[in-house]
Amino acid sequence: MKLLVNSVVDLDDENALMCMANIRGNTVNVPHSLSFSFYFSVRNSSHGIRVKPLFNPNRMSITRAGNLELHGNWKFTPGQDDSNVKRKDIEEMKNFFRTYKVLFAGVWEDEIQETEVQDYFRGMISWHELVQSFDFYEEYRDILDKIDDIASLEKFVRKYDIFNMND
Repeated sequence: MKLLVNSVVDLDDENALMCMANIRGNTVNVPHSLSFSFYFSVRNSSHGIRVKPLFNPNRMSITRAGNLELHGNWKFTPGQDDSNVKRKDIEEMKNFFRTYKVLFAGVWEDEIQETEVQDYFRGMISWHELVQSFDFYEEYRDILDKIDDIASLEKFVRKYDIFNMND
């Protein structure tokens, strides 16, 4: 394992990759099952926010996963088995991450735990329970209790500059 400097871990280190949270596409209930699976994590490197998708909703393999940057031009680098993925499927994947970016940015910025996001997508906790899981919930409780969708949550985070959305 590489030396930790200022609590930053090189995500290219195999051990760091194995610590990433994951979601299999076939276990997603919110919004619906997905045609891809993915890994995500709290920021532990100096690069921008990203996820590691693979177009297999039934299995996870970090060594076969690709890379999707959730900023800039949203560059997608396919995984080992993803060279023949249809453009339509790639756009659907990007749209999913664009829609839910506030959750992944929240994890990236350590404002919500990976497990809460996993539980929400798997339908194990409600929207309200997810919102209550954010570290800043108590401070903004009156506003957050009125937010009932992902777009409104993102607008709130941006309006009050709660955390870096890593655009």
